[in-house]
Amino acid sequence: DELIDNCDAAGTALRIIDVAPELHGAVDLIAHAVSRGVVVSLAHTDATYEQAIAGIDAGATLATHLFNAMRPVHHREPGVVTAALTDDRVTCELILDGHHVHPAVVSMAHRCAGAPRNAAISDASPVAGLGDGVHTWGGMTVNSHNGELTDNAGRLAGAGCLLDTAAATLYRAGASVTATLLALSVTPLRVLDPSRSSGLQVGDQIWCPGTCVTLPAG
Repeated sequence: DELIDNCDAAGTALRIIDVAPELHGAVDLIAHAVSRGVVVSLAHTDATYEQAIAGIDAGATLATHLFNAMRPVHHREPGVVTAALTDDRVTCELILDGHHVHPAVVSMAHRCAGAPRNAAISDASPVAGLGDGVHTWGGMTVNSHNGELTDNAGRLAGAGCLLDTAAATLYRAGASVTATLLALSVTPLRVLDPSRSSGLQVGDQIWCPGTCVTLPAG
């Protein structure tokens, strides 16, 4: 009830929330949030396949950081990952730094969900792009090596790469240039604003000053 009240109080300022659909009251929260125009994403969840489908039926349309911080796939308990990959109502976020998700699994996800439902993200931390070494952010010391960020216990601690790396990772996993660019642009736009399902329109800003992204040859 408190979360529903907070959702109402936020008004149009609240655009997207993460929900674990197996939690008590989660399905009702999802349905209420969606009725208020909020995008609901399945995330940080130990949901079974059936619990995930219940969340999707209630209106969840996104899966945050697919494969990470969620129940793994098992052939007798497919879990939230399989629900997201096989349900056309769901867009799947993939952290494409080459470390959070194995390239072969990226390829599998791309083949399952296809270009319209893959959203490429970097999960970039504040120290992304600083190169190898020891960095500090949020009071935490992280070790960066070849784009992988780990804490002192060896656990992943965000990503050290930016979206140029995400583009290259998805392309190397077998996505076409068109599918790669869709995953970095139109698909995330459509998630937040379904009315933009047709993509970019005349007059849209499509480029900000910065480093040009070049896909690897071949």
